[in-house]
Amino acid sequence: MYVIPCTITVSCLSYFGRLQEPRLLSPIAPAERCATRAPFGAGRSTMRKHRHKTHNRDAEKTLNATDERLRFIVDKIPTIIWRKLPDGSADFLNQRFREYTGLSLQDGLGWGWMNALHDDDRSMKEWREAWVAGKPFEKEARLRRADGEYRWFLIRGVPMQGEEGNTVKWYGVTCASTIKSRRNGGR
Repeated sequence: MYVIPCTITVSCLSYFGRLQEPRLLSPIAPAERCATRAPFGAGRSTMRKHRHKTHNRDAEKTLNATDERLRFIVDKIPTIIWRKLPDGSADFLNQRFREYTGLSLQDGLGWGWMNALHDDDRSMKEWREAWVAGKPFEKEARLRRADGEYRWFLIRGVPMQGEEGNTVKWYGVTCASTIKSRRNGGR
């Protein structure tokens, strides 16, 4: 009797691009391992390939289901969530951003998200300084609603650092700000 373990480990990227630790999928206790009889040398490699394909398929389904659940949460949470490249150009904007601003995904990606900001809050120099610094930042700015009205928002971003300490991505949220809105009478 030949015992072929029915477990595999995988390394994968999380939804936001972080490398996760390898984890065990389909853990099976030693007593529950798949025991298979095969004549000496006959079919063992075929059985292993089949088992690994099956487990890979199951692992892929599990990761896809997790990705779908996370995307649902990110799109339905009542705040704007974004991801940007090191230079500040957007490569992800959640559904809430698109609903609030009325911009399509294509119009908001890249530097298109700046079109939703008030003209006085679009200072590229100020934004680029925040991106170049590579440190968490907060900024208040007016964001245009789909109907054309502007509201104050607090924009917070944190960098994801690579192995050499360089900024690889930015992750952030944009939340309604009542402080500046009250100070300025909503303008």
